[in-house]
Parts: sequence; structure tokens; C-alpha cells
Amino acid sequence: MNKADFFKIARILAIVFLHFLVFLIAFLLTMRLMINTGEFPTPDFVGKNIDDCYRLAAQNGIYLKKELATQSGNFTPYSVIAQQPPAGTPIKEGGTVYLTYVSSQRLVKIADYQGKLLKDAETELKKNKLRIGYVSYLSSYEPFNTILAQSIQAEEMVGEKTAIDFLLSNGQQSRSYLMPDFIGKKASQVLLFLEKFSIKVGALEEVPYYGLESGIIIKQFPYPGHELNSKSIVRFQVSK
Repeated sequence: MNKADFFKIARILAIVFLHFLVFLIAFLLTMRLMINTGEFPTPDFVGKNIDDCYRLAAQNGIYLKKELATQSGNFTPYSVIAQQPPAGTPIKEGGTVYLTYVSSQRLVKIADYQGKLLKDAETELKKNKLRIGYVSYLSSYEPFNTILAQSIQAEEMVGEKTAIDFLLSNGQQSRSYLMPDFIGKKASQVLLFLEKFSIKVGALEEVPYYGLESGIIIKQFPYPGHELNSKSIVRFQVSK
């Protein structure tokens, strides 16, 4: 080896060493900064089982939020396929990492069932291998068993056998009114008034009342201010 070759090799080694030294200094400065700010590199969750990810997160004092991937592809069931922030990104204890994972089941897009009858929705759910979860009812003018709301919004992707909860209408809700004060009024006029609102009136009880002409209401039930609807029955005592 002549002198020219020797110096050429020495320059190359010096350049390599210099690059390594710069990288080492940058790495040490980054680690020192992270230590001073209470940060550490985000673990690598991609490719791991979702349960293992939670154990790893607990060991590092960070939180996870997961979402189901819209397409399962050829990934291992229940494995993480993406994370945010990426592995190696500085994160503080108590920070949150968002994971996207795949299911072992076929994914189904949820339809919009609002406004449909429960029996029709049930037929569609069975075709997609989904099922009805909890059902509750609410007073509404919609027909009985009409779906008013659903627990999983339309267009969302879920795995097979997922249960969807529904809020249903319990049928036509009758209008309600407050019972007026009819004491001292003529029964014939009151009966016509109540008939307009489909309020039923029981048999009138006639009782002697000195000083009043006949047909004047002297007692009523329900009392003034009570709620009335089409199923209510109003009773009166009238002067005889």
C-alpha cells in the first residue's frame, strides 16, 4: 500500500467516524432532553396482539385508544396494523396512543334503521349476521315499534354478531290538557267544550242545591290543574 492509498483510506475512516460521532451526540442530546422533560420513546405496537399492547402500555404508563380497521386484509386476527404517534416518537407518561387493529370476523357496514319498523330491521340484521341488543321505548307520534334511534351509527363498520340497541316508539301519544275550573258553569256548555277535545264524561250526578238553577256544576273530578288526555273520564255534580 502506497502513501496515497493510505491517506485515502484514512480520510474515509475519518468521515465515517465523524458521522458516527455526530449521530451519537444527537442521540445523547435527544435522550437527555427526553429525560429532562419526562418523555420517552413511544413503544412499537404494530404487529402485536391487541391484548399484549395493553400490557405494554401499562408497563410504560401510557393509555391506548383503539379502533377497528375498516378492512381486515391478510393481517393476523386482533393484531395492530397502525399507531399514532409512530414508534419512537417522544411521549410523556400518561400520554395516549391511538391504535388501529383488525378483527377475526368479517366486517359489516351498519345501515340506517331509523324510521323502519323493528321487524324489518331484524330481517336485515339477520342477513348481515348482526343481532338486536337492548330495546327501550319512548312516547312518540310514530307508529308502534318504529325505530327512533340506534346505538351504532349508519356507515360504521362492525364485526359479525355485533348487537345493536334500539330506541322504539310506543305508538301514538295522546295529547294532554290541564283540567279547567268548571265550577259554577252550565253543564250543557261544558259538555260541548269537552267533546271538542275528545274528553269522555261520566254520568252526571244531580244533587239538590238551594239557590242555584238546575244544570250548574257544583263539583268536578279531576280537580282543576290535573292532567287530562283522551283516556281520561271526567265526572261532575250538578245542581238539581
